[in-house]
Amino acid sequence: MSLPFIFKNLKNIPTTYSFFPKNINLDNSWKKIIKLNKKIQIGLSWQGSADNKEDYKRSVSLLIFSPFFEIKNLAFTSLQKNYGQEQITQFNLEGKIVNFYKNKIVGSNNKFEDTISIIKNMDLVITVDTAVAHISATLGKETWILLPLVNDFRWGTKNEKTVWYKNVKLFRQTKINQWQDVVIKIKKNLEKLIDKKTTDKI
Repeated sequence: MSLPFIFKNLKNIPTTYSFFPKNINLDNSWKKIIKLNKKIQIGLSWQGSADNKEDYKRSVSLLIFSPFFEIKNLAFTSLQKNYGQEQITQFNLEGKIVNFYKNKIVGSNNKFEDTISIIKNMDLVITVDTAVAHISATLGKETWILLPLVNDFRWGTKNEKTVWYKNVKLFRQTKINQWQDVVIKIKKNLEKLIDKKTTDKI
């Protein structure tokens, strides 16, 4: 909360930069695995830590993302390292979303290092307001964040953009506990993304 005061106004806040240490070998290991699939790569995160007392506001069921799986030419990867990944099996979505954390393929003992390398190999990350959102945004990855009606103060109360990250797009609830409109809006944006990617390749 002190940053706007320190920098006098929001326009003077320094540009985001990636401060994560590089692990080229780990990045390349994940690249070989992920890029075997030539579709547009999308990382998904739907649940934060259950230990967070505010988690009920931000986390969603994986089933909410089901409309995205209907879109062709998209490949989905789970970014859930602990909480939430059990929903993939629970809802029989193994054929819709890849879960690399179920059987560790390559690895690091660092809590976020695998996640960082996987995100680097994504085209887009769609996530609720968790650490994944900030990791992806800091890496410069295009990041779409689902926000509850009463969201964390750092995201403000309106607008799709944020002063903190240029590569982030915010999708806000308009009614408490109602995610349907948010999901519909994201799906439309995904369809536009496919059209753009297809046009760019022509």
